[in-house]
Amino acid sequence: MNQPVRLANAARNASNPWPVRLACGAAAIYLILPFDFLPDIMPVIGWIDDLLVILGVIMWVVNRRKAQPAQK
Repeated sequence: MNQPVRLANAARNASNPWPVRLACGAAAIYLILPFDFLPDIMPVIGWIDDLLVILGVIMWVVNRRKAQPAQK
């Protein structure tokens, strides 16, 4: 359960661009709040949407970081 903490830390990191920070913060809030598209009460199915949110944000952030030129 440290994914929300890692996403929150990425959202607070000032070296990340604001869209990355916003996406990480929104994903962390989504994972922490009890309101989901599929409730977590349903075993396995309820956790799939949380997993998809984490994977989607991670893939988007990684692709966004690759697209940026390296800074010196």
